[in-house]
Amino acid sequence: MTFRLTQFPRWFSPPGIERTSPQGRRSIAVARSFLRISLTTAVCSGLYFVLREDFTIAEIIILLTGFTVPMIGAFAIRFGFYLPVSLLG
Repeated sequence: MTFRLTQFPRWFSPPGIERTSPQGRRSIAVARSFLRISLTTAVCSGLYFVLREDFTIAEIIILLTGFTVPMIGAFAIRFGFYLPVSLLG
């Protein structure tokens, strides 16, 4: 069995939900968005740290928070956070 990077967001689908169901597809799409945000923030943070010579603790905390919060969201989906279609329905 080979690992495909495009299949990685499917791991974040909740275990009891069929991946082809609307809830499964929605959770995969949201997890994929969270992972893209986290990856973009990690790349930008890495470039920022390389190009900047003297950075403060506040800058480090802000950039690390920007990286970890979307990852926490993706793990929340994995561990059963329900995603309604709308807040009213």
